[in-house]
Amino acid sequence: MLLLLLLLILLLLLLLLLLLLLLLLLLLPLLLLLLLLLLLLLLLLLLLLLLLLLLLLLLLLLLLLLLLPLLLLLLLLLLLLLLLLQLLLLLLLLLLLLLLLLLLLLLLLLLLLLLLLLLLLLLPLIL
Repeated sequence: MLLLLLLLILLLLLLLLLLLLLLLLLLLPLLLLLLLLLLLLLLLLLLLLLLLLLLLLLLLLLLLLLLLPLLLLLLLLLLLLLLLLQLLLLLLLLLLLLLLLLLLLLLLLLLLLLLLLLLLLLLPLIL
C-alpha cells in the first residue's frame, strides 16, 4: 500500500514536471521575442546616449574654440604654478636631506662621546 502511494506521488511529480516543461516550451518563443525586444530597446537607448554624447562633445569643442585664448593663458598660469610647486618641493626635499644629515652627524657625535666615556671608565681598569 505504502509502495503504491509512493509510486503514485512519483508519477504525479513526473507529470507535473512534464507539464512544466511543456509550458516552458510553449512560452519559449514569447520569452525569446521579449528578450529580443528588450535588446533592441537597449541598443536604441545606447545609440541615443551616444548621439547625445557626440552633441555634447561638439558643443564643448565649439566652446573651447571660443575660449581658446583665455584657456591658453590659464594653462600657462597652471604650468607656472606647477613649476613653482616643483621648485618648492625640491627645496623642501633638500632641507629634509640636510636635516637628516645633521641628525646623522649628531648621532655620530653622540656615539663618539659614548665611546670616549666608555674609554674613560675603562682606563682605570686597564691601568
